Amino acid sequence: MQAARDEIRELRQIITLLSQKLDDLEAKLSYPIPHKESWITTNAAAAICKIDRSTLTRMALTGKCEAKKCGNQWRFPETRVKDMSFIRHG
Repeated sequence: MQAARDEIRELRQIITLLSQKLDDLEAKLSYPIPHKESWITTNAAAAICKIDRSTLTRMALTGKCEAKKCGNQWRFPETRVKDMSFIRHG
C-alpha cells in the first residue's frame, strides 16, 4: 500500500515538472499552445450536473451526450459538463 502511495507521489512530481517545462516552452513561443480538454469521471460529471450516475452512463451509451470510453469507464469533457453543452440535442 505504501509503495503505491509513493509511486503516486512520484508521478505527481513528474507531472508537475512536465507542466512547468511546458509553461516555460510556451512562454518562449510567440503564440500560446491551446489548452487540452480535461476529461472527468462519471461520478464527477454526475455531481456537477446533479443527475444520477446511471442516467449519465445511459446518455453516454446512447450518444445523447459527449463522452469517451477509457477502458471500461466513461469520461466527460469537464468544461462542457460545467456549462451543460456536452448534452446533444436532436
